[in-house]
Amino acid sequence: MLSLILWEIRRRVGTIVGWAIGLGAFCAAHQLIYTALPDEVRRIDVRALTLLESLGMQTFATFEGFMLSTALNLLPLLTGALGVALGVGALAAEESDGTLEWLASLPISRTRLLLGKAIAAAFVLLAIVALAGLITAGAFLALSPETPVTAADLFLVILVNWLIGFVFLAISLFLGAYLPTRGAATSTSATALLVSFLGNNLAGMAPAMEPYRTLLPHFYFDRITGMWTGEVGWLDMGTLAAIGLGALLLAFSAFTRRSLTVAAWPWQRPRPPKRLRTIAATAGGTSSGPRALASTIVALLGLALLAAPVAAYRELAPVVPTPLPTLPSAPTATPLSPTATSAPTTEPTAVIPPTSTPTVTPSPPPTATATITPAPTATPVTYTVQPGDTLAEIAQAQGVTLEALIEANNIEEPSRIEVGDVFIIPLPPAE
Repeated sequence: MLSLILWEIRRRVGTIVGWAIGLGAFCAAHQLIYTALPDEVRRIDVRALTLLESLGMQTFATFEGFMLSTALNLLPLLTGALGVALGVGALAAEESDGTLEWLASLPISRTRLLLGKAIAAAFVLLAIVALAGLITAGAFLALSPETPVTAADLFLVILVNWLIGFVFLAISLFLGAYLPTRGAATSTSATALLVSFLGNNLAGMAPAMEPYRTLLPHFYFDRITGMWTGEVGWLDMGTLAAIGLGALLLAFSAFTRRSLTVAAWPWQRPRPPKRLRTIAATAGGTSSGPRALASTIVALLGLALLAAPVAAYRELAPVVPTPLPTLPSAPTATPLSPTATSAPTTEPTAVIPPTSTPTVTPSPPPTATATITPAPTATPVTYTVQPGDTLAEIAQAQGVTLEALIEANNIEEPSRIEVGDVFIIPLPPAE
C-alpha cells in the first residue's frame, strides 16, 4: 500500500505546486490590498450591506477583520473545492478513464486500495495548505501591517483549512463510490459545498434558520477561525474530524459493494440472492455477516453525527417556563335533607309450569378434507465472478462438476471468464 500512496503523491506534484502558489498568492494579494486601502473604505459598515453580509464579511476597519472578511472567508470555499476535486478524481474520474479497474485487479483488497488513495489525497491537501500558509506568512513579514497578530498566527489559521478540505474530500470519495458517474459525483459534491458555505452565512441572517446551521460543516469552521483573536475551538475541530471520518467509513462501505465500470444507480444494481455463498479461500471474499455489521455501525455513526449538533443546540437553548393555567374552584356540594320513602309492599309472583324436556339430536361428525400443499420451487443459485476465479475453482467450491457448470451456462470458451460475470449454479441431481 505504501507504493500506491507514493505513486498517488508523485502523480500530483504539479497539483501541489499549482494550488499552493495560487492560494498563497490569493492571501498575499489581500494583505497588499489592505495596506493600500483608503480610510473611507475601512469605515464602511459591512453589516449594513446585505450582499456582503451574506458572503460572511464582517468589517474592514482592522487587519484581522479585513482578512477574515475577504481572504480567510473565501479560503474555506476554495479549499473545499480542492477537496472535491481530489475526492472525485481519486475514484469516479479514474473509473471513467478505465484505470481504476486496472488498480483493482492488483493483489490488493479494495479496502486497502481506497485507504491508500484517501491517505495520499489527504497528504496532497495538507501539503498545498501548508505551502500556501508559508507563502502568506512570508508576505506578512514583508509587508509588516499594523496588527497585534503574528505571522505564526496567520500560518496556523490558514493551515486549519485542511479540516474543511478533508471533510469534503471524504464526502466526494463517498459520492464517487456510491453514484454511478463522474458527473453525478462532481455535481452533488459541489452542491453540498455551496449549500454548506452559503447556507451558513444566510442562516446567520435569518433567525428561523439558525437551528439548522449545526448541520453544516462551515458552521463549525467559522468558529475555528475565531481562534486567530480568541480561544482555540478544539471541540469544533473534533466535530469536523468526526464528520470526515464518518463520510470516509461510508465511502469504504460503498466501494466494497460497487461493480466497477457499471454505471448504474444504487436502486438499479442487481442484488445477489440470499443463498449465495462466497468463495473465501480462492477469491479472498468475506461473508455477509461482517459486512452487514459494518454497515449497521456506519449507519449508526452517521445518525450520531447528525443528531449530536442538534442535541447540543437544544441543550444550549434557553428554557422559558410556561405558566400553568389556573382552574376555577369546584363548587361545594350542600347536604340534602333525607326524604321519607314508602315501605316496600309484598306482591305474589306468577309461577310458570314446567314444560317438556327438550331432546338433543346429535349431528354427524365433520369429515376431514385433505389439503394438498404445493412443493416449493427451487430458487436457482447464482455466483458472480471475483478477481482470480476460474471455472474449476467455482465448480469445486459450489459442489458441482465442471461439465455441469459449463452446460448450465452455455459457456463456449471456459478459459475466458471476466470479473462480474454471473453464472447459474446447477442443482445436484435428486437422490
